[in-house]
Amino acid sequence: MNTISEETSKRITSLRFLLMLFVMIKHNAIVRDIFRHELPFYEPGIVTFIKEFLAKGFGELAVPVFFIFSGYLLAASSNSYFTILKKRFRSIFLPYTIWTFIYFAGWLCLKHFHFTYGNPVSGWREWSFIDYFVRFIGYYHNLRFPFVGSFWFLRDLMILIVISPILIFVAKRLPFLLTVMCSFFYFCSISIPLVLPVSLFFFVFGILCSIYKIDFFRLADKIKWHELIFLFLAAFVLFKLKPSYNIYGDIKNTSYFFIFIFSGIFLLFKFSLIIINNEAAFSLAKKAAPFTFFTYAFHTPILLEVVKQVTFRITLVEKYGGAVRSLSQFIIACILDIGISLAAGILLYKICPAIFNLLSGGKRNR
Repeated sequence: MNTISEETSKRITSLRFLLMLFVMIKHNAIVRDIFRHELPFYEPGIVTFIKEFLAKGFGELAVPVFFIFSGYLLAASSNSYFTILKKRFRSIFLPYTIWTFIYFAGWLCLKHFHFTYGNPVSGWREWSFIDYFVRFIGYYHNLRFPFVGSFWFLRDLMILIVISPILIFVAKRLPFLLTVMCSFFYFCSISIPLVLPVSLFFFVFGILCSIYKIDFFRLADKIKWHELIFLFLAAFVLFKLKPSYNIYGDIKNTSYFFIFIFSGIFLLFKFSLIIINNEAAFSLAKKAAPFTFFTYAFHTPILLEVVKQVTFRITLVEKYGGAVRSLSQFIIACILDIGISLAAGILLYKICPAIFNLLSGGKRNR
């Protein structure tokens, strides 16, 4: 197996917390076609575009890059399969389980205080064992992420790690076939059992890069900044000008979507070099990296819902709408959501590092 270089390790570390911020900003951006089909208030088109650019532009990049790094690091590991499973049990399954029970208890408490907005435990006393089980694992036939929706990527990652020996075996012997198969599922948005096509495609991409020593960071460095920026912005604008929808009313991915996704991914890869070359920036990124998962897990679903409701009332955006109120609600929500979540992680680490490490998957601050 390969071993990754020090520079590659640093560049991956440099992006960890930043990727999480992109997702959190996406979750706070109340825009059409992401979490609701209609805006709950009026806002000018330019404000909608700004929010959609942050949510659907930068926000959509985090998951693919996360799975690329996961597949790459797994394939590069010299540990045995059972050692990897043991480590991932602590770093993925255990925090997934603990946080799920925490949020179940939290929703029950909020239900007792008549907080019903976004509360998924309505009728929980009538649930069968199967109901509890599918809400825990987050998947049942065509029903995805019914309880702690933000943890869907952990579920997908657990499944991909379990089947990783098969993926690595096929990647070594039939790389072209594996690439075509995963590409077909992803680009055609074909539903497959247990994992999402985006998870499988980019996880396998990371595995292939590791096995065949493809340095995606170096590839990004060779592309000029203005070329990537032009592709990213132009593809996003074209994607927004000609959106298409499926029979359920959800937006469908088009060729423009994939162009801005891949150009955006390479922009992030290229940007990581700037971070590691700046001593202060990399030091900050390295210090923030261990708090990545805890901050993300803490921010949603309960805190996110509370923050949205609080900022609605502070800004009066639901009643009056408008550009200033809409942008203010979005900015204040992001600051509160990210700030409270990060502060909670830092405080818990200071008070009880053992509990922090347990909840964050055993990642130790350095």
